[in-house]
Amino acid sequence: MFDTERIQGKAREVDDSTVILWFGYKQFPNMYLYEMIQINPDNNNRARTWHWFKNDKIYQRTLIQEERVR
Repeated sequence: MFDTERIQGKAREVDDSTVILWFGYKQFPNMYLYEMIQINPDNNNRARTWHWFKNDKIYQRTLIQEERVR
């Protein structure tokens, strides 16, 4: 569980390569998002998916592909 001035939420490690986050912005109490972070075994690539909810209904998805810069 985490709670800052701007956001509050929680994180769970599902397995060695998957983390799930839930968090909401205090400024927008009717909005929150779930983020799944998938880390490749080489630890140089990861994929992130955000599911945005407003009034408990999904309204947006964000897909992110990241690669470590050497």
